[in-house]
Amino acid sequence: MKFILLNQTHKNSWRDFTDNHKNSNIFQSYEFYDAHLSFDNFRPIAFGLYENKKIIGIISGIIQSNYFFPLNKMTERFIVIGGPLIKNDCQELSNYFLKKINKFLSNKVVYLQFRNL
Repeated sequence: MKFILLNQTHKNSWRDFTDNHKNSNIFQSYEFYDAHLSFDNFRPIAFGLYENKKIIGIISGIIQSNYFFPLNKMTERFIVIGGPLIKNDCQELSNYFLKKINKFLSNKVVYLQFRNL
C-alpha cells in the first residue's frame, strides 16, 4: 500500500474512485480540488492510498488561513468536508490513513477539522 499526494496527474483514477464510491460527494471530487487551486486563502490538498495501481482511499480538503504572513501560519488548518472515502469502508485502512495524514500535516497546520455534511 502506498500513501501519496494526489494532484492533476491522478485526475482519471480519482474520478473513477469517487464516481463509484457510495459515500462520495462533491467535496471529495477532483473538481472541488481543481476549483480551489486559484484561491489565495484556500490551498487544496488531497491524499490517496494506492494498492495494485488503484486508488483505495481518498481524503481531500483545503488548507485555509487568515491574515497575511507571518500571522497566517498561526491560523492554517486542514478542513475536510464529508470525511475520508475508503474502499469497503475498512476501519483499519481509515486509521492507517489518518495517522499518515496527521504525520504529514503536523508541521504544516495548526489543526485538522472534519466537517459533517
